Amino acid sequence: MNNGNILNSAQTLELVSAAQQGDSNALSRLVVLASPTVHAQARKIFISTAEHEDLYQEGMFALLNAVKTFKPDRGASFSTYVNLLVRRRLITFAESARRNVLADSVPDSEQSSLTDCSVEETVFREQSYAELVSYINSCLSPREREALKLFLNGFSYAEIAEKTGRTKKSVDGTLQRARKKLRDFERLR
Repeated sequence: MNNGNILNSAQTLELVSAAQQGDSNALSRLVVLASPTVHAQARKIFISTAEHEDLYQEGMFALLNAVKTFKPDRGASFSTYVNLLVRRRLITFAESARRNVLADSVPDSEQSSLTDCSVEETVFREQSYAELVSYINSCLSPREREALKLFLNGFSYAEIAEKTGRTKKSVDGTLQRARKKLRDFERLR
């Protein structure tokens, strides 16, 4: 029996109901049953700054949320619901991690948190930072630079559109072009 069938069995649905009522043994059993599903989802995502265990832990948080919020009368199976919530959480985690890496590469101020690095690491980071800034200034248009800076500072597409006087669709296109140029920079290195 594959894991999706196990997660959709009548026994599993009883465990979900019991866990929602506060039965910690039922919750523990669900964690054991769903663990392979969470591991499988976590293996599908690669983040250079995160280990598989970090992704697995994020997936487990999503699993706990799935157990808490699952409603069998909504038309989705428990397996589908778990997969959806885990996938969404991992994607959000990955996007956040990637955004943080980029934000670290393009800080707002000239100060950098390089105090914990060796001299070699500091020189390498400063050199990489200078190359990235030079590339951004020479290859990204003023619109792309502005949208990228706002995005890296946590603004949504709607907020960027409002701040820049453009539509969300225009912001999306601008950020897509900036991302492509940044990917080109990574390939050139």
